[in-house]
Amino acid sequence: MLGPARSFKTCHPALLEQMEGAEKSAITSSPSGGRKGLAVKDELVKMLNKANCLYWATSLMALVYSFVDNKLTQRPLVSPSPVIPQLRVVHAALAIPQDTRESRNAVYLLEEKISGHFVKYINNNCATPRDHLAPPKLEIAMFLCFAQHTQYHFSQGLVFVSDFQGSGGILTDCQIITTK
Repeated sequence: MLGPARSFKTCHPALLEQMEGAEKSAITSSPSGGRKGLAVKDELVKMLNKANCLYWATSLMALVYSFVDNKLTQRPLVSPSPVIPQLRVVHAALAIPQDTRESRNAVYLLEEKISGHFVKYINNNCATPRDHLAPPKLEIAMFLCFAQHTQYHFSQGLVFVSDFQGSGGILTDCQIITTK
């Protein structure tokens, strides 16, 4: 699948050591109206930023699940027990080919393939679920709102994850919102 014109990145199918995945590379719009790749040094900065967002999102979501697990073991369960969505951030890696025969080496963010219907749960401009989500998706979005508040609280107001989206329990393209 390719991103629309003027989008930040493209996504292409890839096969890595018998594992299906996708590679993303940064692009920009050209003066002629098309799309073109960025210079390697610019692309590296953008892809490192994206990889760092995934790294921090993974850690911040682990903080949320640790908090939830701790609370559930401290207090007796009510009936029915609360449904806690089991979500995780996509597994990813940064790849920088070192082929000296190429005049322009690219930088790639490799992500595992995400199957199923893609859902955007929370935009990056507010901490509320997106409108018109069906009940199962709305429950996930509500949990992600709780996750944002938990992250904000435990980081003493410094950071939380936003722009939650994904499919099948896998989140991708998260943004890190910080005050520093």
